[in-house]
Amino acid sequence: MTAREIDILQAAQTEADNRVIADRFHLTLRTVETYRARIMKKCGVRRFSEAVSMCSLVREDSLRS
Repeated sequence: MTAREIDILQAAQTEADNRVIADRFHLTLRTVETYRARIMKKCGVRRFSEAVSMCSLVREDSLRS
């Protein structure tokens, strides 16, 4: 994932609204939606919440190592 995709993913863990994320990163709503779609595709999931869960698990594993 790109650095921006990781930023969007991390922001989505705390912010439920795409508009808030768009404002935070000075992006359009459509751009945030595009990033979310790319993240889902790269993670191989159909729901964004699954991508968030996967990345949370990966982060926990990396912190333990």
